[in-house]
Amino acid sequence: MSQSVSKNIVMTVILVAAVGGILWRWSGTAEERRPPATPESRTVWVCEKCGHTVELTARELSDARQSARLSLDSKTKGPVTSTRETYLLCPQCKENTMVCGIKCIQCGKGILADDSNLCADCAKAARGKPTPRG
Repeated sequence: MSQSVSKNIVMTVILVAAVGGILWRWSGTAEERRPPATPESRTVWVCEKCGHTVELTARELSDARQSARLSLDSKTKGPVTSTRETYLLCPQCKENTMVCGIKCIQCGKGILADDSNLCADCAKAARGKPTPRG
């Protein structure tokens, strides 16, 4: 065999392998490509207007973003690029005012992320307790 025929065979094998890999990757079902619906993927969402809280899995968040058509955020007028820029529709007050929050480290209640990691009730109780002296 001549050298040019060998090169053509090698290039053909590489091309077939690359195309096969791409097709194999794309052949997965839509369900396999969806975000997880596992408990550890849950995030807390808090309405800035009425204070309603929900916990959403990554899949529920993806569905909520799609259903609310949040490709353009109503507050920043630009494309949504992160969870922190996402505003979801609150099921209670029906406004696009739900933002990603955190859980109070003492009681687990969903709160807006600010300088404190305690809800108002736990912060008030913590201020009322005397500090232990050693």
